[in-house]
Amino acid sequence: MADDDPDSNDTDYSRSDREFDLDLVALEEARRTIDKQNEVLNNIDDKAARILRMNLVIIGLLLTGASVAVRTGSESQTVSNLLPEITNIYTELGILSLLLSTALAGLTYTASALRIGLTGDSLRQIVFEGNAPDRKRLRGLTNSYASWIEQNYETNAYNAPLATGMLLLLVYAVSLLALGGIETLRPVRWYEAGGIVVLLAVFTYLTGIKNQIQRYLRLRGKD
Repeated sequence: MADDDPDSNDTDYSRSDREFDLDLVALEEARRTIDKQNEVLNNIDDKAARILRMNLVIIGLLLTGASVAVRTGSESQTVSNLLPEITNIYTELGILSLLLSTALAGLTYTASALRIGLTGDSLRQIVFEGNAPDRKRLRGLTNSYASWIEQNYETNAYNAPLATGMLLLLVYAVSLLALGGIETLRPVRWYEAGGIVVLLAVFTYLTGIKNQIQRYLRLRGKD
């Protein structure tokens, strides 16, 4: 059996190199990664906007309910006399959680600093300006994509705990307000409060906010 022809192997490798351009493949993968990152960050912004609107609706309903309670009270009851009947530690903590959730939702919505690709000036510089070889320009573009991927990753690492935090605080607020409503009718029993605490603790753990905060702190420590 005759040995393989070395020249034939060299020809095959050269043909393979022409068909498989690693720089173009890397650039395409980078583009896909940035598109996916932008999709994730846009979803976070959409959720923040929805929760912000939801919180404002809840706050409006609470204010409306308090106004109705004051109006339907007896003439001898003043606001200062009526408030202790409808407020307690649970409603106060619930309203505080709701306000904090609203603040985090607004911060999350405004904190995104996305890099979605080339600017017009950058594109003109790459294509029309300078005398650098095309291969060097292509690799420079790939390097820019790598920087944008890192920037979007850091933005996501910052926004993720904010988004999770606003959702957690909203759940806390609803739970506390529900306990507050019970407290206005009768004292909250210990097992009711304990059950809510356990459920909220499990829910908080399952959201993975601890890992999100740790990731953000690791990135911040590298700066």
